Amino acid sequence: NAASIPAGPVYRVDETFADPQVRHLGLTVQVPVPGGATATVLRFPVTLEATPASVRRGPPAPGADTREVLGALGYAAGEIDALVAGGAAAVGGGGGASWLG
Repeated sequence: NAASIPAGPVYRVDETFADPQVRHLGLTVQVPVPGGATATVLRFPVTLEATPASVRRGPPAPGADTREVLGALGYAAGEIDALVAGGAAAVGGGGGASWLG
């Protein structure tokens, strides 16, 4: 601050959500996550009146997009099945969002 350089603290995730300024500015939003739960995430940090941004959903459950991503990379369905069966790739996405806390 003394050198007129914009700066701020570097927080752990839990510290970010507990920061008084984050709370005062309402920088968090509740979003749906797989399994019917909700998670608190940081919203878009800039508020625009003419073109407001929004966070419509949370992150996918681990493995939810594995097949789609591998397919986009050129893997055939059988190859993806073999990767999953061999433990080289994980699929999921049913309801496991417990990693969000």
